[in-house]
Amino acid sequence: MADNAAKEGIRSVITQSKISPESFFPHISKLCMEEWQDSWDSTPTNKPFSIKPVLGKKPHTSLCRRDETVITGLRIGHSRMTHSYLLSRVNPSVITANVI
Repeated sequence: MADNAAKEGIRSVITQSKISPESFFPHISKLCMEEWQDSWDSTPTNKPFSIKPVLGKKPHTSLCRRDETVITGLRIGHSRMTHSYLLSRVNPSVITANVI
């Protein structure tokens, strides 16, 4: 698609624009966000989608990054208890066998 758009741009007539390049940034940003949302909507089975179905800017909180990371991990079900096998590099079936 990018190659076709570039080829079409070469064939188009060049005109003098009175619009500054900076005025295009909000439009490009909006287009990128719409594309990202479309991609996000096409994968509703992932955990982050169930927590935040609509993408956008994150609201500002007074929490430090570490606290926000812990809260996000808890919201999506990632904690030391559920993912300790990744940290200890142990096969998860071994941990399950020891627990049972």
